Amino acid sequence: MRPTNDISYLLEHVSSVLHRQSDQVLQERLGIGLSQYKILMMLQQPVNWSQRQIADSLGQTEASISRQVKILIERGMLAVNTDPAERRKHQLRPTAKGVKITH
Repeated sequence: MRPTNDISYLLEHVSSVLHRQSDQVLQERLGIGLSQYKILMMLQQPVNWSQRQIADSLGQTEASISRQVKILIERGMLAVNTDPAERRKHQLRPTAKGVKITH
C-alpha cells in the first residue's frame, strides 16, 4: 500500500476525485457522463474519427467507446452515416442536440 504522502498517490487521488465530480455534475446538468462528453468534444473537430482512434486517444477500450456511442445515438446526440467510398465504414457526427450540449 502506498503512503498517503507519496506525490504520485496524491496526484492519482486528486485526479480520481475530479473525474468523479465532473461525471456527477455532467449527469445532473446534461444527462450524460464524462466519457460521453469527451466523445462529443472529439467529434466537434473536422476529423473523421474511427472508434478505435477515439478509444486510443481517450485511453479507453474500443468496446467502451462502442457502448457510449450507442447511448449517444439513442439519445439523439450522434448520427451515423455510411461512408460512400467504403460501405463497411461508418462516420460519426454530432447532431444539433449533441453540438448544443458540448457548447
